[in-house]
Amino acid sequence: MLAGLEFYPHEKVIFASDCPFDPEKGTLYIRETIRILDEIDMPKEKREDIYYRNFEKLVGKKFVK
Repeated sequence: MLAGLEFYPHEKVIFASDCPFDPEKGTLYIRETIRILDEIDMPKEKREDIYYRNFEKLVGKKFVK
């Protein structure tokens, strides 16, 4: 994740998962990805872009109020 975030601008990154393909059948990779992303030192606005705003821009629909 760190290498990807260093290479790609945050505006090109979208939070996603390959659920349910992990040892816990869905929750482990999602939980760990959220933990890692939340521990990275970045402004809240960039993190929110990755979590949902970039996707909203891509599909042209607002999901989070």
